Amino acid sequence: MRKPAKTRAVQHETIPLSEIPHAVLVKAVVSPKPRKQQVPPAEKKIKVMIVDDDRSIARAFSRLLDAFGYECYAVYNAADALACAESFTPDVVLSDVIMQGMNGVELCQEIRNRLPNCRILLISGKVPTAHTLMQDSNKRGYNFELVAKPLRPQELVAKIETLFGGAYAPGNGKTQPGALGLQWTV
Repeated sequence: MRKPAKTRAVQHETIPLSEIPHAVLVKAVVSPKPRKQQVPPAEKKIKVMIVDDDRSIARAFSRLLDAFGYECYAVYNAADALACAESFTPDVVLSDVIMQGMNGVELCQEIRNRLPNCRILLISGKVPTAHTLMQDSNKRGYNFELVAKPLRPQELVAKIETLFGGAYAPGNGKTQPGALGLQWTV
């Protein structure tokens, strides 16, 4: 096994141009100081926190939205969602309504209090029950939108898009619903 070659430190000295002989300057190649290349800032991804006590649904929504350019984080109960909201600071919360412990409506009220600019989208397979839970919320000024499960991928992406008013918000049209061949429903 070879020992790595020792590198010698290169010493250099700055000499004023006036002290360099003219004959040397004529033959010298002067290269400009390299400039830092300005890199345009990366496009900020919209952050979506998915809350559903059914782990397979939360993961499926996360994979789907990730494929459309959203930054996603899936959590499986309200307590974890509140903790996550503090550190992840989502732009959108996509929450199931019917969950053990704190329901999705109560959760989203608390998130709205902590993050007033966060958009909320509630989902439920039990729409009549969800509407009942939302009535009290509406009276107190929390007007959340409710979408029924099962939900097709195109519908979910389009619904999130309407929250931001853009064409498939993260990429502004880079990926159209259905372009990825996603045909499953949740």
